Amino acid sequence: MTKITAAFFKRYLVSAVQRVYEPGCPQRILPVLVGPQAIGKTSLGTALFGEFYGDAVSGNASLDVDDITAMSLTWCTELAELDGLTRKAQTSSLKAFVSRTHDLIRRKYHHSSERIPRRSVLFGTSNLWPLNDPTGSTRFCLISLGKKPLPFNEVAQLRDNIWARALVQYRDGYQPFPTAQEAKEIAERNACYDPEDPLEGKLRRLVERKASAPYITLDEVLDFIGADPTGSPQLSARLNVVMAQLGWDKKRLRLNGQGKVSAYWPTAREGRDESA
Repeated sequence: MTKITAAFFKRYLVSAVQRVYEPGCPQRILPVLVGPQAIGKTSLGTALFGEFYGDAVSGNASLDVDDITAMSLTWCTELAELDGLTRKAQTSSLKAFVSRTHDLIRRKYHHSSERIPRRSVLFGTSNLWPLNDPTGSTRFCLISLGKKPLPFNEVAQLRDNIWARALVQYRDGYQPFPTAQEAKEIAERNACYDPEDPLEGKLRRLVERKASAPYITLDEVLDFIGADPTGSPQLSARLNVVMAQLGWDKKRLRLNGQGKVSAYWPTAREGRDESA
């Protein structure tokens, strides 16, 4: 664990205690564990927060009132699949959600919503680089993980001691959010984060070759990377994420007056035919 990660996590734990004693207090930044599947990212959250940990919310989905209601029953909620964020608008929406201090919930057998102060904190996980706007990711502390399993069993054994120390620090007035210098270091590190992703390298070469093209069809993409056109939904989702990060959005539109075709379009390019 790096020095800045250790400093941030210390403050994050204090912020979790603060949310218990001061519901609705700001939480300015959350950790996002970035690493491969099956190393225990969710298990680490469970080890740290025990029965008060919830992992049922997808960070790339539209969080509705039922999701928020479920979150109100936990001390910490995992925002999973953050590598599924494909648009800056999604990232901006997530940042706003992270910064929120009050939520609208719907209690059982009640038809109307109720505004309550947020009592829980958030904990993000991602398999790959999750943000389209890394230089502006001031709401996230990306923590790069290796391929080794995380020490969640050890964390579970030390959980009571960890929280006892965080409680003492909270009562001593320890600042629960990063200093200006720490926030700057976190943002700089986020911007420099560059995981190895062979698929991204292939797609980057493709879009460089097709820079002047009005669009790139899905068939062209699959042919270039040597993938089966009947590939898995996981591959399709990953293609959409990487292409969006490279500045190409997927749409299914009519081309040249013909039938609808799945293709990727340069995000900033104007004048394309979007007729249905």
